[in-house]
Amino acid sequence: AVAYLTNSQYGRCPNGSCEEVRINNLGNYVTGSSAVNPPTCGYTGSNENCNKYDWNTLGQNTDYVNNYSNSASVVSSTTGNYYGVYDMSGGAWEYVMGVMLDKEGKPASGRNNNYNSNFVGTLTYPTDGTETTKTTWTETDRGLQWPDKRYYDTYAYGETDQEYARGLFGDATKELGTFYSVKYKDTTTSKDVVRRVSEWNADDAFFVSFGAPWFNRGGNFAFGADAGTFAFNSNYGRAYSSNSFRVILTP
Repeated sequence: AVAYLTNSQYGRCPNGSCEEVRINNLGNYVTGSSAVNPPTCGYTGSNENCNKYDWNTLGQNTDYVNNYSNSASVVSSTTGNYYGVYDMSGGAWEYVMGVMLDKEGKPASGRNNNYNSNFVGTLTYPTDGTETTKTTWTETDRGLQWPDKRYYDTYAYGETDQEYARGLFGDATKELGTFYSVKYKDTTTSKDVVRRVSEWNADDAFFVSFGAPWFNRGGNFAFGADAGTFAFNSNYGRAYSSNSFRVILTP
């Protein structure tokens, strides 16, 4: 709901035009920071001027980052002022309770024994890369029981991260228009980097799949134009120091 309001006349678009929520491009994972200028390219694996991020320290401002203490950082708020939600674009990838189902219609715990969410459920990829059958955790093994179904979204089983028809209306996946590929030049390696993006702000768009059954949102501080409130990607479900999670409070 917060993401949709950023593209609504009741949010950041009162006059019929919208300015995209600015990326938090601070590599220290400090909330409330913003890029000084909108990035002009997506993630290429290198720290280019068109996609500049910074490991700036608290309270400092550079040519590339407005720290949260700078009033200019409100461009990274969902409302364009201090009262909005920050870090919906960039910062850290944020896990959400959106998970792929296995072939039997059960929610997946994660990829394998080492990369999972710790919920009781199917492991979608072999532990050692040689098994050909799925592994299932049972209640007598380890893991948490799933909450009530109203507290998480599920998506049909898929083999690739480009099967977008499995998206749901209302969760910022299926209605994001045409999905297409963009090519960026990695100036470090001189190789082309191909990314999948949606029609909405050209945000990152890789769907949950067999190898990575959990959704995360928003992008990373280094993702440049690919980061955004409508960016989504897939992951294994396990914890990472570079990943956060998005909490939703329902009265």
